[in-house]
Amino acid sequence: MELCCGDCGAKLDPSDMNEDLMQARCRTCGGVVDLENVAIPDPTTMDAVMVEPPLPHSTTLEVNGSSLIIEQGWWPARTRVQISPGRIELAHGPLPWPSGRVIVADEIRHLFVERVTRTDGQSFKIKVLLGNGDVVTVVRGCETEVATRYLETRIERHMGLIDRLVGGAAE
Repeated sequence: MELCCGDCGAKLDPSDMNEDLMQARCRTCGGVVDLENVAIPDPTTMDAVMVEPPLPHSTTLEVNGSSLIIEQGWWPARTRVQISPGRIELAHGPLPWPSGRVIVADEIRHLFVERVTRTDGQSFKIKVLLGNGDVVTVVRGCETEVATRYLETRIERHMGLIDRLVGGAAE
């Protein structure tokens, strides 16, 4: 079984694990992984363990059948992102919003995280680069890079996408 960093997704080296403290330090990003709360997966269904960081404020994540659902915002203004194996559906409510759409997996060239610098700090977005060159924001307003990368990885795994660097992506 291989363990992965919950911050960046890199595989953890056994020599970086401290069994007395039940922690590991990632060589790639320096993140600390709490090994006490890591469930041992069924090796036939998962090749690595991801530790779930705290999600962004007002964001929920759930698995419903074959869909991964991310909801953001407060009532009445909510964004719902439903990820199925072959598509991403974006909906805003309670009123229809022009940016609501369906993105078919075949249209996706890459999913990536973008850092947004503001006068009061920074936030992060998850965006999709489409085959025609268009870029669509899927998740916005994430306060931490750790949680944003976790959501990105969950989406990529759910859709079977391969992670790779893209110009403009947060490094």
